[in-house]
Amino acid sequence: MLKCRSLTPTPSDNPMETEVEVDDRQYEFEGDFLVLTRKMKFNGLMTQDETNSQDHGLHQQIEQHVLQEDGITIVIYPDARAGQPVPQDDICNANTAYATVINNTMNPYAPFNSQVDWEVARWAKLCGPTSTAFSDLLSINGVHEELGLSYKNSRELNKIIDKQLPGHPKFRHEQIVISGEAFDIFYRDIIECVKALYGDPDFADFLVFAPERHYADKEQTVQLFHDMHTGKWWWDTQKKLDQRKPAPLEEAGLDGIVMKSGDGILHCGHPLFSCFIGDYPKQVLATGVKAMEYPKCNIPPDKLGSNATPFEMRNLDVVLDALAAIDHGDIEFVHACHKAGTKPIIHPFWEHLPYTNIFQAITPDVLHQLYQGLIKHLLGWLAEAFGAAEIDARCWRLPPNHHIRLFMKGITSLS
Repeated sequence: MLKCRSLTPTPSDNPMETEVEVDDRQYEFEGDFLVLTRKMKFNGLMTQDETNSQDHGLHQQIEQHVLQEDGITIVIYPDARAGQPVPQDDICNANTAYATVINNTMNPYAPFNSQVDWEVARWAKLCGPTSTAFSDLLSINGVHEELGLSYKNSRELNKIIDKQLPGHPKFRHEQIVISGEAFDIFYRDIIECVKALYGDPDFADFLVFAPERHYADKEQTVQLFHDMHTGKWWWDTQKKLDQRKPAPLEEAGLDGIVMKSGDGILHCGHPLFSCFIGDYPKQVLATGVKAMEYPKCNIPPDKLGSNATPFEMRNLDVVLDALAAIDHGDIEFVHACHKAGTKPIIHPFWEHLPYTNIFQAITPDVLHQLYQGLIKHLLGWLAEAFGAAEIDARCWRLPPNHHIRLFMKGITSLS
């Protein structure tokens, strides 16, 4: 199992990370579990470079502050094989592998001629003008020669990036025909995408390879949940994986695939479909529930705001049995799906994915359900308490500022 996390309670030489000192390390066995009790001491504030947002830094500071207040008890996953590196003769990190692919170990900026050549290309693609304006700039007499650039216009630069740089997995193209109509489909190999993200050197220091259980007290009466490796799903799924002998996405999830992280270490990872992120219409399409129904349970649509209405979580096994009825004819298939409370979907993408429960994989729609939902409720409550005119007047009084939109007509009338 593998997971990227934004914080690691370990020392780091990277100035972008918060430094944390681990004191009073104490290991002891409790039953079948190896328990690590450790005190977290906050050493300093995180520094950010130009690529880090202020919100990200604040999030890390808050999380580290919580960790430093009290000692936390960490229960290590009992099987020591979980997350262990795969034996290898030679460790080749991402930078060394890049030089090998480029076939130039002497010039760190290859396939560009020099640092200037690389910096100009980076500026042109990340913060420069349009492609036409960049080509016009390079066409000025002497600019290309004086800078020693390996390209004379945007087209040549794009060719270097597309053909000579070992980049992300390439898009593939296929054409499918449905009811006599042809559709062009462009896609990437999902396993290659997983390997590319996993092997990114920027993520190497933040990878987590095995689940843990975190508790606020040594007696383990109050469990803490934050990053994914501290949740129940990873721990329970790791148990199921351990029952298999180590050996398309379904096969990779069951047998695992050997992947190299950015620091060159090999691990056997199991890419599993654990979360579905999308707005409500996409959730309806993915799960097969009807519009206005809740994807995770059978609570009536008009009772969604109630905390007293009983409900049952949707039963994946019942739905899978209904979907399998397609082998018995169309009529029986439709009736079985109706009885199971799902639409008659023919072989949904998650049907055979290992350890996947599409209903449990649904995550909150943060934009529409959390941000917009809470803001709408909050504005209604404030308007009722203070009056819409006062709320709008306060919006008018906000001073102009960068990156802040002013609603000169107020906000209570927004839909």
